[in-house]
Amino acid sequence: MTDAVTGRLTVERLFAAPPINPIPPSRLRFSPDGNHLAWLQAAVDQPGRLELWSTPTTAPRPKCLLDTRALETGRVSAADRERQERQRQFTAGVSTFEWLADGEHLLVPLAGQTLLLRLDGSHTALALPRGEIGDLRASPLGTYLTYVADNDLFVFRRDTGEEIRITHDGSECVSNGLAEFIAQEEMHRFEGYWWAPDERRLIFTRVDSSTIPVSHRLEVVADDVTAIAQRYAFAGGPNARVALLEFDLRTGTTTALDIGLGETDYLARVSFVGDVLTVQVQNRAQNRLELRGEDEKGFCTWLVETSDTWINLHDNLRAMADGRYVWTSERDGLARLYVARIDASQPPVPVTPDDLHVTAVLGSHGSTVWLQGWREQPTERHVYRVQVPSGSLTCLTTGSRWNDATVHPESGQLARVVSDFTTPPYLLLASGGGESTLARVAADHPCHSIERVPAVFGTLAAADGQTLHWRMTAPLAVHRGSGGRHPVIVYVYGGPGAQRVCNAWPPMLVHLLSHAGYGVLELDNRGSANRGRTFEAPIFHHMGEVEVADQVTALSVLERFPWADADRIGVHGHSYGGYMTLMCLCKAGDRFKAGVAGAPVADWRLYDTHYTERYLGNPAEDLTPYEMSSVLPCLERLARPLLLVHGMADDNVLFTHSTRLMRELQRLGKPFELMTYPGSRHALQEKDVSLHRLHHLLDFFDRHL
Repeated sequence: MTDAVTGRLTVERLFAAPPINPIPPSRLRFSPDGNHLAWLQAAVDQPGRLELWSTPTTAPRPKCLLDTRALETGRVSAADRERQERQRQFTAGVSTFEWLADGEHLLVPLAGQTLLLRLDGSHTALALPRGEIGDLRASPLGTYLTYVADNDLFVFRRDTGEEIRITHDGSECVSNGLAEFIAQEEMHRFEGYWWAPDERRLIFTRVDSSTIPVSHRLEVVADDVTAIAQRYAFAGGPNARVALLEFDLRTGTTTALDIGLGETDYLARVSFVGDVLTVQVQNRAQNRLELRGEDEKGFCTWLVETSDTWINLHDNLRAMADGRYVWTSERDGLARLYVARIDASQPPVPVTPDDLHVTAVLGSHGSTVWLQGWREQPTERHVYRVQVPSGSLTCLTTGSRWNDATVHPESGQLARVVSDFTTPPYLLLASGGGESTLARVAADHPCHSIERVPAVFGTLAAADGQTLHWRMTAPLAVHRGSGGRHPVIVYVYGGPGAQRVCNAWPPMLVHLLSHAGYGVLELDNRGSANRGRTFEAPIFHHMGEVEVADQVTALSVLERFPWADADRIGVHGHSYGGYMTLMCLCKAGDRFKAGVAGAPVADWRLYDTHYTERYLGNPAEDLTPYEMSSVLPCLERLARPLLLVHGMADDNVLFTHSTRLMRELQRLGKPFELMTYPGSRHALQEKDVSLHRLHHLLDFFDRHL
């Protein structure tokens, strides 16, 4: 399992069979009646392939419903492939499924097939009129299947086999029923159509990307170079035009809905609250968000959120009884639960205490709402039940752990995936007053053979007094009792929308570095997620400043560990972490001795509108924040060894970022090391690429630290 002589975890073992890193159960979904729970679970013999499992909830008996090895699969549609890329799904087998309304069948799209799966494991392959389809879903009552083919939206009636074509104008630039790139990648809105609960109408988007100029991205593979024409919404440039339409199933007519979407506004969310259609409209500056609901006169405003910086989008809108709804807002700092009336007759009233940060609303029933979040430690995640409007609060989980949960609101059943730093993720079901373990890593799983070094957690104060959380993992040699001084790697992301320091199962890279003789220090600097508006705000209109200052502050932690050599500190990160690596080397080169920057952002003008303008504003109106946040002007101060790593087919942080870095470093006469991967995209997920990349990373740090 490890090196036979040293007992160290090696790069080869990290990617050998059987895989050493367990994939947690995912996509937990109760049947509509609450009688069954289904989820995706890694196959024992091929953990990179996901199987569909289920169990009755009253007397749990987990079993595999769908083993995909025996099924012939075809090609994944372009729409589904792009959505999986946006959702960071890199596994084989089943990627998604949904329960039908009868609670006895599941709909499983599987790479060219449409399967109707029964609870006994038998299935029927449905013959749909279209070949390559995307975003296949069932209607709320199960009468219809809906899908997109060639950028047009179709409805298939299950009982008659009739296909209804909703749109006819799908083209290279026009799509119907699909979320556009910006919505998927940055707003985390992956849907482009929504059924009314009574199935009488279908709401869908029409996206026209012809407004975005064509640009070309080079995809360099081993034996070819392809210029990919794309309509990428660069910061400061135009976005696609998005319209919301309605198809009436009774009349067969389509009408455009006037939702008050301005020419530069974003359609952030669409959902039915009960039987009321709601939309969330966000201005381009992202400092104003309006929640609007439909009535007999059109769409009226339910509430307005404003901010001096930006507003984080969420999916926490739920219907309550008696014309009320609940919603989360960061207007008071942390995200709290609010209750309001649909008729806007009263302002939103906070329900949860001001020290509880709500990360997700899991469900509601009657006057009860289930939440996920933290109260005392952001390094933990718990599940809460709250009564509305009294605010009576109950924490349903215990221990210093990380919980990812789903709930069946009508029955109150709770399923959750639980882990901590030393315990691999496992699946629990709370039902009928008891709790059952449904899926746990087997005792002989190779992950248990790793000699894991326990992490030390702690806090320190940022320059503005806010609390920073850190996690330190010592070198394996220190854990085994050896003396001496050891180098430390600061493993950083540092950007908004992510949290690294939590008491959850860690990335395997942490263990690999520890076994290779390095301490690993991780810190969530200001600007990181899950801490509320005040903690995120300092990066507004100037990235790469307070984040670096906080990472430097974190180095004071090394004084607590006698084994840590403060003169041998490296830094490594990917994506925003690559950007942070460069900024740390340039702005704090007296503290960091060497760095490995993976797929780094160099110039924020090369990134997309919704993400970048949220933090830096519109460069067409003010370029100063972009100039202050760019790596390029800082490179003159670079005096430490740098390894630059990038995939040559990256469609997220374009390879152009690294070519600009290379050219500027060359102009300045700065030496650096470079490793590029032909054909690889942003995640650098391929096995051979991962092997080579990590070997190169360790070799680089071994030489310089």
